[in-house]
Amino acid sequence: MPKRWWRKRMMRIYHPNPSEYQLRDLDVRHFVADCVMTNAEAIVISAGGIYAFYPSQVPYHHVSEAAKDRDLLGEITSEAQAQGLKVIARVDFSKAREDVWQAHPEWFQRRTDSETVRAGVYYVTCPLGGYQNEAFAHPVMREILSTYPIAGFHVNAGGFHGFCTCPSCAQAFGEPIPSGPDADPAAWRRFLRWRGQAIGRQLRPTMTCCTRSTTASSSWPSSPALRAPSGPSRPASISPPSRTPSRRSC
Repeated sequence: MPKRWWRKRMMRIYHPNPSEYQLRDLDVRHFVADCVMTNAEAIVISAGGIYAFYPSQVPYHHVSEAAKDRDLLGEITSEAQAQGLKVIARVDFSKAREDVWQAHPEWFQRRTDSETVRAGVYYVTCPLGGYQNEAFAHPVMREILSTYPIAGFHVNAGGFHGFCTCPSCAQAFGEPIPSGPDADPAAWRRFLRWRGQAIGRQLRPTMTCCTRSTTASSSWPSSPALRAPSGPSRPASISPPSRTPSRRSC
């Protein structure tokens, strides 16, 4: 079986990660031309999650002000494909806006005092809640996969933000969630072991959603697809084949 594209050699993946305000008047051709000049073989582009950078139809997927009158993800993927760059779609399901929390408080992490965990103006979602799974994340990923020629996903900020005491976690753990290591060290160790296993179980359906919906190659970091190949390590100085500078003129 031939090797997948990410296993053929050491790769350079460029993650520009511009702020939302920088995308409002983005010159896509100039942006992609700059990405080509990094000699990258793939670029990571913000696609969805807290904000959608395309005209999403998934409930609660708030379309960014930067993409109100345009399909930024579509423009970038089309231009990148024309320039020989693969696109990895960055999605972030770790946080959500207040309107989502008001509609579905059961999707969010809670502290030991039952208060919802906050991160600035956003609310932190629980990996075991519906938001990071079939109620929201999976439909978003399927929508992106079925619409755009992406090569994989970068699932940003996966896992727990600290630890969670929401009803979903309490039920899944099967015993009272400890508040720290001091009162019952053995219970705390069980909880930490369970938490790692819970994340692994939570990621499997996401991986299945990625690989069975279409021909997208990989998800990252939840998949080993974009990890370094096994075998002897290679010097970090190895770069992919250089591109001709004349492509900058486009």
